[in-house]
Amino acid sequence: MKYGIDNLIGIMEDFTKGVQRSRQAEAEAIKRYNSDTAQKEVDSLRDSLKQFAKKQAGYFEQQISETIDTVQKDQESSKYLSDAGFANAVKIISSGGEKLAGDVIRALVRPYMDDYVARRSVAAILSQQGRDPQSVGIADTVDALSILEGVKRDSVFTFFAGDTGADLPMSSAPSVIVHNLNRAAAILEGTYDADAITI
Repeated sequence: MKYGIDNLIGIMEDFTKGVQRSRQAEAEAIKRYNSDTAQKEVDSLRDSLKQFAKKQAGYFEQQISETIDTVQKDQESSKYLSDAGFANAVKIISSGGEKLAGDVIRALVRPYMDDYVARRSVAAILSQQGRDPQSVGIADTVDALSILEGVKRDSVFTFFAGDTGADLPMSSAPSVIVHNLNRAAAILEGTYDADAITI
């Protein structure tokens, strides 16, 4: 995956596995030892888990910041504005896009949908013609950068959920974080399918 999103998913998966291993070890300690020894073992495991969570949170914070910076820079420029193929696709859509079938438009613009500026340009043309960009697979209303910024905000709670005791937003659950990372990756790679991947 682009922009280090695969690293972010890997960090989240490692964290989830670590939490599961720690919880399983706690349950085994409670079964195996008398209450005093078991409590000491559980306390030790929880301290280790806190250290592990802190380390994973640091890795995640560094990578998500780098990812967001890279995506921001990438969205400020376009790979295809001077590309003859893209210019041709825009000309075809502009001069008769309202008469083209959705799958024809999709095939025409598919090679360029990994570029934010190209995606927004095509979506604007289709919208002006009264067509829904999403009907041809262009995620005009979904912004990868906004998703990544939301992941960064919500992940603050993810790694320390056990420490707070407070009700945490569902958006901070590891499975939701991974889902949102996959959505952002699909948008950035130009493979987002609004019908297949729901919010």
